[in-house]
Amino acid sequence: TFGRTQNGYQVSENPALRFIELLQAALASGRAHLAATDSGKPEADQVDACGWRDGEAQGDRIGWIDGDDVFLQPDAAYRCVQAMASNGEGVTVASKTLWKRLKEAGLLASVGSDDRQMVRKQIGQTRLRVLHLKAEKLSGSVEGKKSGQSGQSGHG
Repeated sequence: TFGRTQNGYQVSENPALRFIELLQAALASGRAHLAATDSGKPEADQVDACGWRDGEAQGDRIGWIDGDDVFLQPDAAYRCVQAMASNGEGVTVASKTLWKRLKEAGLLASVGSDDRQMVRKQIGQTRLRVLHLKAEKLSGSVEGKKSGQSGQSGHG
């Protein structure tokens, strides 16, 4: 039981991992959703994990999914996780610091050419600054990431 408590403590102390954990909870609970990059429904095998129920988007749109890539709208995603944690432990750093922590933790799939955490992405008719993550980072547990595993276990 001590190990479980200790791991929980480490996640809550690491803003990047806490952010991912709260995003997972928001999507799973229907408090937020990801749309396809054409703002429609994600692929059939991703619909449930992206915060959709019975073909309908749930909660606020916090970003978009395109295959294995997730593009988060930074302000919406940050507001969402803070709201998820309103009756518990939230993310304890400002958004700009959080984006740096995501990069340091290796959770961003790509960063801008100017070494900023955000990339430019064409979504519909608009070019936006977004956070680029791999979809696998938002599915499943943050357990493996805490201990430094890359997720390439050879089975699954």
